[in-house]
Amino acid sequence: MQGKIAAFFAGALGKLVLVALVIGLVLFGVSQCNSARQANTRAELGEGQAEAAGENAADAVDTAGAVAAAHGEADSLTRENADAINNAEGAAAPVNPAARDAGLDSLCRRASYRDVADCVQRAGAGSDEGADAARSPPDG
Repeated sequence: MQGKIAAFFAGALGKLVLVALVIGLVLFGVSQCNSARQANTRAELGEGQAEAAGENAADAVDTAGAVAAAHGEADSLTRENADAINNAEGAAAPVNPAARDAGLDSLCRRASYRDVADCVQRAGAGSDEGADAARSPPDG
């Protein structure tokens, strides 16, 4: 039987079959290398995306912390201002209504106060001065 196989591969058809087998093995090996390389690239991309997502999450936490700290500072400043006004000499004394209205109108002109309930109520109450003040651009 070995003689028949050797005789087959010694002939032209046998050599052609042998070359076809070698070429097939080489192509198979190349395709396996390409598949492995592509899988490795996908894995590296997945790791990079996971790392980027982790960094984005850390940035979001840092940003949220900074915003919370800023709000805390603003709340603290608001409390300090209210305490200073309420503890000032003459704080309990009656205030002329025209002076009170002028002060409230000036605050309600500012964008940060336009949605405050008192400013909205003043604008909706029909008082020309309060309504105009709530719609006017900030003056400083």
